[in-house]
Amino acid sequence: MGGFGSGRGGVAMLVAAAICAPTLAFAQDDDWEFGEDAARQLTVATVRYDGGKAVVAQCQAGALKVVLVGLPASTEVIRTLSASRADGRTDVQTWAAQPGATVFTSLVSGRDARFLRGGGLFEVRTAPGAPAPMRARFDLPTENANLDRVLVACGYGVSDERDQLVRAGPDLKTEWEAEHADDRPNQRQRSRSISGTARRQERPETPPAPRVPTPVDISCIVRDAAYADCRAEHAPTAVSARMDERIRMITGVKLERTSAAANEGRVVYPGSDGVAPLIQVIREELIG
Repeated sequence: MGGFGSGRGGVAMLVAAAICAPTLAFAQDDDWEFGEDAARQLTVATVRYDGGKAVVAQCQAGALKVVLVGLPASTEVIRTLSASRADGRTDVQTWAAQPGATVFTSLVSGRDARFLRGGGLFEVRTAPGAPAPMRARFDLPTENANLDRVLVACGYGVSDERDQLVRAGPDLKTEWEAEHADDRPNQRQRSRSISGTARRQERPETPPAPRVPTPVDISCIVRDAAYADCRAEHAPTAVSARMDERIRMITGVKLERTSAAANEGRVVYPGSDGVAPLIQVIREELIG
């Protein structure tokens, strides 16, 4: 692997070069490649492989992003992947990509970046029976000092006690979500006037492109069928007030009891499934 460099096109060139690669990719050096551009408040740690695959951890202006480059494209915006490390530790992670793209972004940046520490074989794969099976392996460097530099530059710790907790499963739902599971998002649009419908038929609208969610930094513990001990691992100064308000909104939200019982004591990252965190207008309905 050559030096990453600090030029403006560094990360862009990595992504542009992404192509599907052989099943197993091998790293050559002992530590991640490192680059920074102070003018852009950009710090990057990278592992690159033959065939265009790469693992990238980037901090820019206080925002941490973890990216896997060169995974098989999918029509799904959100992919739930089982992850494993050389030391036997496992996790279930959520990654996002535009349909057809081969660049996947982690939706829980801090936890997933720290999962890459330690070196050796890192593997992600879809669950058995997935409609679009996928498996990718990366041999990571044995040293992670440069990866740690990116975490620290963004204000994240290189360890967090919640990383040791099992993530709540996809069955976990709030009471509101369980009660409105059959709601149709376009129901209000269908109730508009006939003339409005006719105008839409005459000039059909192009469906909007799927929105790729942004990474989530809020975590809560499932306790007594509610979100408890909610906190932000990190929030840039520019959004800290908004993050505090979001934590207040989420803390205490009631969960559907059957799924909550199965996930008692686990950690949940509200919004990491691509659904936006609950908004204030339904807060009263959720926590009474």
